[in-house]
Amino acid sequence: MFNYERVAWMKILAIMAHSHYKQVYFLTFLSLFNLDLLIIS
Repeated sequence: MFNYERVAWMKILAIMAHSHYKQVYFLTFLSLFNLDLLIIS
């Protein structure tokens, strides 16, 4: 099943990659992504 929420997060990450807090948003994304993977598995 296609995970639209994950795609939305990727789009948000792409937009925020241009911001001053790039590293913070990236780490937050990785944390949520890893948590999502743990829940799925």
